[in-house]
Amino acid sequence: LHILPESIEHGGPIAWGLFFLGLLTPLLIEKTLHHTSVITQSSVLIIAIGGLIFHAFIDGAALIPIGSHSSHQILPAAVILHRIPVGFLIWSLLCPLLGRRSAGMVLGLTIISTLSGFEAGHAWIAPLEESLGFAWFQALLAGSLLHVITVKQSFKNPSEA
Repeated sequence: LHILPESIEHGGPIAWGLFFLGLLTPLLIEKTLHHTSVITQSSVLIIAIGGLIFHAFIDGAALIPIGSHSSHQILPAAVILHRIPVGFLIWSLLCPLLGRRSAGMVLGLTIISTLSGFEAGHAWIAPLEESLGFAWFQALLAGSLLHVITVKQSFKNPSEA
């Protein structure tokens, strides 16, 4: 909710739509997964892992105080603090599904991605920061993150399906 007002201000009504899309799409996917095959659930898991790794990259970039973010001192602290439960979540979800080695590899990739985002952040996020597309992306991200913290997540172990 910290980034939503600014996203709405810059992105207009479309940002509201993207916020609700980010909020509701994961819920619809979760409802659908209860009635799908193991292959579909595994494919979605792979996409979700990719999303987590990309999210880690964005988190790394958010640690850099540039443009309007320099006045938001709470953002870097929030990013760092939320990486801890995200790491526990990744481990607790993936270890039973994929094993310790694969879960550890995903955690390692998220660490590398976060560091890469921190290193590359100035080059790619600074020019985008004031763009309409960036405001829309932030609104979509705000909705999906709000979903994660407000809706009980349930992902079946593919071997139990």
